[in-house]
Amino acid sequence: MRLRLLPALLIGIALATASPATSFAAGASFDCTGGCMSSTYWNGIQYGALVQTTVSSPPLSNGDAVWDRFLQVKQQTSGSANSVYAGIEKCGTGPCNQAFCGHPGLQYFVATKDSAGQNERISCWPVPSADVNQPVNFGIVPYSGGYGLSITLQNTGVVYSDQWPFADGAPASFGRVQYIESIKDTVKGHEVWGSLWRYSAHLHADGLWSYQFRKADSLSSRNPPQMYWSPDAGPGNNGGVLVSCVYESGGGCTLNG
Repeated sequence: MRLRLLPALLIGIALATASPATSFAAGASFDCTGGCMSSTYWNGIQYGALVQTTVSSPPLSNGDAVWDRFLQVKQQTSGSANSVYAGIEKCGTGPCNQAFCGHPGLQYFVATKDSAGQNERISCWPVPSADVNQPVNFGIVPYSGGYGLSITLQNTGVVYSDQWPFADGAPASFGRVQYIESIKDTVKGHEVWGSLWRYSAHLHADGLWSYQFRKADSLSSRNPPQMYWSPDAGPGNNGGVLVSCVYESGGGCTLNG
């Protein structure tokens, strides 16, 4: 089923119970100081992407720790490609050299990178404390007039956004839509509690939206972060449900725990 007004419908979804952010279990840890990442993606030409997930705020162990949860679209499926990002990030007390935003704290961010992997533009906003454990919508869509991309994050009351004109290198279509959760830290216990990614949707060339209607082409779960579909995207289930968390052990996540 294709819907012309899906972005508005997604933003207006009744917000379900969200997942609290963190819990530590004494004595349990996993070394992700070199970085651990899990991801899932769909390949195929798409013209925009939307998903709803949760704002978590883990109490990171190390000063230079960085946690990210974001939507990424890539111009092509392999090799170097222009990429666009919309997500949430938290860095410890610093230094934050490996963070998108480059400074401590919990941030919303939108970013673009060129085919050489260099940041072309990035915007960051502090996450209000009231947003923690609440749903947030990530969107990468053409903006009115068709001259570029609008990269947005929207919670219950505020829209954070930036625009990337096609004339400045924004891709007009994408070969891959990807969801990523990553952590650079000594992971202790249940560092990031279980969160849902829902209402996965993509834009067609004719300007109509539809929920993802087939299983993702790939799922790579590092454990940690833990990541799995339950259920997979399929016809009639509004894009499926992806579950993610960051626990020091195990392959499953517990919502609210």
